[in-house]
Amino acid sequence: MEERVAARQAAYPATAGAWTAVRTADDQPVGLVTIGPDHRYEGAAEISYQLLASAWGKGLVNRPVLHRMSA
Repeated sequence: MEERVAARQAAYPATAGAWTAVRTADDQPVGLVTIGPDHRYEGAAEISYQLLASAWGKGLVNRPVLHRMSA
């Protein structure tokens, strides 16, 4: 899985709407978060994320997404 995350990150080095998810405790990359158009619904956006299994269940994605949506 780590290789897949690294490959995805390498594919999006300068893409607007793509970010590396970094664990702040040790500054280690743990995944990729993207936002882009949701082609299923006109005018909607889709948030996508891929995380290493070691980062699952720790709120690394849902807390920042919920914070941003409430701003």
